Amino acid sequence: MLKKQVHSGMPRSDVESAFGKPDRISSRNGRTSYHYRDSDGNTRQIDFDEYGCVNIKGRK
Repeated sequence: MLKKQVHSGMPRSDVESAFGKPDRISSRNGRTSYHYRDSDGNTRQIDFDEYGCVNIKGRK
């Protein structure tokens, strides 16, 4: 994966391949979120739909 970019519809396996195992996983209403923290303390949250694919807010 180039530039470690996340795109709507990507499966969890591709996200884990790019970023590694998440620092934290949360679930709510059948949806899962992966939480990553870098060495500078910045956080990134990646949300997945009920099918395990990336769900970017505002896109269907």
